[in-house]
Amino acid sequence: MKGLSAPRLRRSWGLAVLLAAALFLLSNHLLIRGRARGIWDADGQFFPHQVLVADSARAGRLFYWDPWSNAGLPVFGDPQVGLLSPVNLGLGLLTGGTSTGFVLYWLAMWWLGGLGMLLFARHLGAPPWGGLAVALGFLFCGVYTGNAEHTSWITGFSFLPLVLWRLDVALCARALRPAVEAGALWGLSALAGYPGFTILTGGLATLWALGRWLCGGCPAPGGAERRPALLPVLAALALVLLVGVLVLWPVYFAFLYEGAGTHGRAGPLPRETAVGGNPLPPGAMATLASPYLVRLKLLHRRDLWPATDVSMCSLYLGAAVPALALTALLHRPRDRWRWWLAGLALLALAAALGPLLPLRGWLYDWVYPTRFFRQTAIFRAYVLFLLAVLALLGTRDLAAGRARGRFLAASVGTAAAALAVFLAFRASGWNRGASATAFAVGCLHAGWAWPGLCLAALAWHRRAAGALAPVLLAAVALGDAFLTGALSRVTMIDVYDTGRWRDLDRRHSASLELRSFRREPCATLPRNEPCTRMSMDQLVTKVPVFHSAATADNDFHLAMVGHPVLLGAAVGTERLWFSAEVARVAPTEEAFAAFRTRSEALGAVPLVLHSPERMLDPRGEGPDGSREIGRLPPARRLPARLLAYRPDELSFEAEAPADGWLLITDRWARSWRAEVNGRPSPLQGANFLFRAVPVSAGRNRVRLTYEPFGFPGWIAMSWVTLAGVALMSLAAAWRSRGAAE
Repeated sequence: MKGLSAPRLRRSWGLAVLLAAALFLLSNHLLIRGRARGIWDADGQFFPHQVLVADSARAGRLFYWDPWSNAGLPVFGDPQVGLLSPVNLGLGLLTGGTSTGFVLYWLAMWWLGGLGMLLFARHLGAPPWGGLAVALGFLFCGVYTGNAEHTSWITGFSFLPLVLWRLDVALCARALRPAVEAGALWGLSALAGYPGFTILTGGLATLWALGRWLCGGCPAPGGAERRPALLPVLAALALVLLVGVLVLWPVYFAFLYEGAGTHGRAGPLPRETAVGGNPLPPGAMATLASPYLVRLKLLHRRDLWPATDVSMCSLYLGAAVPALALTALLHRPRDRWRWWLAGLALLALAAALGPLLPLRGWLYDWVYPTRFFRQTAIFRAYVLFLLAVLALLGTRDLAAGRARGRFLAASVGTAAAALAVFLAFRASGWNRGASATAFAVGCLHAGWAWPGLCLAALAWHRRAAGALAPVLLAAVALGDAFLTGALSRVTMIDVYDTGRWRDLDRRHSASLELRSFRREPCATLPRNEPCTRMSMDQLVTKVPVFHSAATADNDFHLAMVGHPVLLGAAVGTERLWFSAEVARVAPTEEAFAAFRTRSEALGAVPLVLHSPERMLDPRGEGPDGSREIGRLPPARRLPARLLAYRPDELSFEAEAPADGWLLITDRWARSWRAEVNGRPSPLQGANFLFRAVPVSAGRNRVRLTYEPFGFPGWIAMSWVTLAGVALMSLAAAWRSRGAAE
């Protein structure tokens, strides 16, 4: 215990970082050693995404279109892919498109959250041992252990303490540079994070600044506290917004502009989807007592909180954090800033409950950006963050020699409640059929975390043992975090099918060139029938597929997947079609029904065209034209000689039997441009999803290029902003170091 002595733990932030990092690496040693792989979305989506990003970095080029997934998608406009994030690209360049590279990125983003909480703790005046205890609870909280599979969630959540840390420095020091840094960090998180976190972190930053202006609480010399003036608060928020938008603009502009008419995610979600999707069940608040309850739901009791996915249920934050947060409120019951934080936590909890309370619906109605994400339980992440901040304030009180009795009372109270919940689950029969080993680990965790917390609080209460109290609390937090990781392993990794990622590493193709028109029907996970459980493995193997686990849904695309005639027209190696007779229709559901009926009658697809204006607005002014579909002849396959097929370019030669239209079964998007025989040509939407160009009888040379509006200028703006902020921060750090010397 020499390295963990009380004096060193009281004064050494380096030791706190080292202990947290060592525990984090130890808990994830199976991933690091290649003895486990990520599960669910980490396996089927985010690992292939990072491989694609790494291949792009290694090729030394950025591309905007994904020709391998779902007949083509504007990949740079999906915030969760991270194709325009310098962090993703940098790590991809270093590691290449391998499972090892993805694990490094995954764990680096995860660890960033713990590091951010330690930096925030130091800023708030918490002692190193307090920062360690709270950071460990945060690092293994229910968001990380439950949503580990959602790498974009991990990214968005991990940047949260960093963004609020720099914003709070700006507010309390009345300085503008930290606000610029907060904006850059917020924008950087948006380039690879789940959009819900981007939106809600921006909202929390606004409410945080408002609370500082109204309630004060900023540290001042001599132990006093002060309240920032309104003008500096508004200036800081304006800088955060300005810099953040400059950084995130390329991805979010592309998401809205390039996605319009291409997939259904470019607009707001229906109210019932946004409000009612995966709400936090009220009963899941019992998970504050133990991470074992989530494991119980996954493996043995699917009827436990059945309306919510297992990844969205956990609120566990470690044993010490709730007790320390309660201590902060009990010790200073008239501190308006602390109650502001508690009030924000309660509001976030109310929103997380979804349709059970009206708050989430009010946000949908009144705060427009909240219409663009589902998974209502995402609000619980902000409950846990705010509790962690309150806990840091509680450790600051303890370090000052105050609140010892209140900490003992809070520890005993929370421990009694948690153990009662744990025992109630045992007595109620919910644990029946559970693994004896898992239950033993759950009991070990409960017996270590909660009594250990009380023992540490008692040591603080007794002045003779007070010197050992920080060590006891750190030991409790370390053991708590390690056992939480062990109990939560089933929601994070698979230790049995580790050969899958090794197989994908062997099948990996780094080439961004497509050699033929070949397209498979779908990308499925192993041991699944075709087109059942989807993956994104095509991004690793570079074998194009018509259906995968891509999140950019399109109703017409999904209908084609289940229809043999429509699907057959878009897969295989010959998927170009010619027709001299076409119908111009609006891409509506009624017209699609008529198109599907006609295709079934013909045993092949006819050819219908849609103007770009109608692709963007199917219900716009003008005739529907769907009646003409019933008179159309079948289109005929047209062989072609491929000249070039890259993510942003397709060129080929084809012999047309007459003047007419050529259907290319790659997805339409507004920024595709066409040339036929060297001359610009109108590019139309076709067959509700694809592209078509006019051709003349004889040989035609067709070239299609993807030229998104504003690019690459938007990317340069984003990256130059990030680079400028980074250089400014490094220069400030250098000057500060020189002044200190």
